Amino acid sequence: MVTTDAFAKAGLQVPTLAEPSYERLSQFFNIVGGSYRNPIDMGSNWEAGEQIREILDILEADPQVDIIALELSLNMLFRRMETNSSFRKFLLEMLVAHRRRTRKPFLAIVTPSYVPEAEDELKRLLRAEGIPSFPTFQRAANALQSSIGYWRFLAEQ
Repeated sequence: MVTTDAFAKAGLQVPTLAEPSYERLSQFFNIVGGSYRNPIDMGSNWEAGEQIREILDILEADPQVDIIALELSLNMLFRRMETNSSFRKFLLEMLVAHRRRTRKPFLAIVTPSYVPEAEDELKRLLRAEGIPSFPTFQRAANALQSSIGYWRFLAEQ
């Protein structure tokens, strides 16, 4: 998986989730086109809307998870927004609400899209709410590893 490879290459680990998390996910997660192993492949679960919030809550509660990185595949999400005009507002409100309540670092991987203006707007909105975004998994993983290294350095001083 691209996510795991990028994070491992940067020296980070992508652990399995704790068993209670898998039990919660198995109650609603649609595995057609996705997987709820870590990293979670959302696949068609983006269609469910509210379940995205539940997935973030599960990751928030999981003791194996230190950082939550969410891929926002804009080409797929734009298609969702075209069929459901309220999805954009829901998505932004959900991300901001999660950022405000989370105790874990939370970041987004905002993949390049066929609508660069909307991509730039989303990045701007995320940044305004304190949600860092990166264009690739590799850039996100490298930034995380650099941040971890910096804080370890400070702790040793």
